[in-house]
Amino acid sequence: MKFSHCERRAGVGALTLHGFIALGALEGTITRDALETYAQKVLFPARHPFDIIIMDNLASKMGRACLR
Repeated sequence: MKFSHCERRAGVGALTLHGFIALGALEGTITRDALETYAQKVLFPARHPFDIIIMDNLASKMGRACLR
């Protein structure tokens, strides 16, 4: 029996004091470009004033736009 390869999906989102925001799924793995696009178009508009964003040390987040 031959098995097919599964498609990869990456879940993204943020947890705040108000609950989860900016939940989504990306096809494939998270790349720097995908994360920067997600942050600019989904995460930043969904956050509340004075929210603090803390990111883990995943290498795809080490672009200059994400470190600002």
